[in-house]
Amino acid sequence: METFCRTWYCQECFARGDPHKGNQAVLFGRTHQCFFTTSVNGGVRGFTPHIISFINRIGGNVLIDVQCGVCGFDEKMNCISKSNFIWMPDNHFEALIKRPDLGYKID
Repeated sequence: METFCRTWYCQECFARGDPHKGNQAVLFGRTHQCFFTTSVNGGVRGFTPHIISFINRIGGNVLIDVQCGVCGFDEKMNCISKSNFIWMPDNHFEALIKRPDLGYKID
């Protein structure tokens, strides 16, 4: 299963004003293929790191699981607790993999 981290819009984080200083965020490092947490100093409201996992490919479409690394992170359980399953065209998924968002970073 392909897993990677990308910036994604989160309505719940937008409503809460996240990301803001002090937020904990879960990220997935592709180099070492592992999850890690980091403390956030700020960013663009509503745009947070998300863990994206490939689930299945059917007829030119891809099913992915998108998990917010800020509001979906349960600090007490130390795990991601919310999933959002999305179907997208295969070519959009390939672009998502091949084109990392190098222009955005969380401080």
